[in-house]
Amino acid sequence: MNACLKFYLSFNNCCLNRSGLFALPAILVLATMLFQSKPVAAEQNTAFHPAPGMFLVAAPKMRDPRFKQSVILLVEHSSEGSLGFIVNRRTDMTVTDAFPELEQQMELEHALYFGGPVQPSRIMFVYSEPNQIAEHKVINGVYWGTNYDNLKEILNRKGEDALRIFFGYAGWGPGQLEFELSLGDWQVFPASADHIFSEDSKRLWHLLNQKKSGVITQRSYIRLSPYL
Repeated sequence: MNACLKFYLSFNNCCLNRSGLFALPAILVLATMLFQSKPVAAEQNTAFHPAPGMFLVAAPKMRDPRFKQSVILLVEHSSEGSLGFIVNRRTDMTVTDAFPELEQQMELEHALYFGGPVQPSRIMFVYSEPNQIAEHKVINGVYWGTNYDNLKEILNRKGEDALRIFFGYAGWGPGQLEFELSLGDWQVFPASADHIFSEDSKRLWHLLNQKKSGVITQRSYIRLSPYL
């Protein structure tokens, strides 16, 4: 409603000339532009709320250096708090660096990701797996877990594109994430398996921000049009 009110006031100010009469050509130009921008606004300007299976995308103005340009996959969110993993912070460490005993049973080496600053000694993982080994569902076909035996079984038969292993996680207490959202620290987007397991995770933050900037460009063009 706030966006609609701002637009309404802007519309009235732009369409009244100095004598207080409506400027008809300006109205026609504005109407044409609004019709052209509707598909973009409908796709991008949806208000998403934090929930399991959503991405938290750090705002460009993020003040906490630990989360600068981070993309966090939320896996738990309730009145008791929230938990997620940074999916775009791949490290130079591998699974066998952390678990040398697994080297003999792994078909492929796997990189470790920095999941967040909470409990960095703890290993958690996100994976695509049939239901018989599923622990906690994130989105359809994607789960997260902490069970070491399950991780060993997955490592035996899964490629790297279907598994992300994290040390540490990002956590929020009751109401803390909502407060950060009210400050504009995060944008919320639906997560997808393609993005979660992207081979080019370093570009994920830029990719999601490009989607958001498309709306900003459209709105800026409407406000700054010389015809108004």
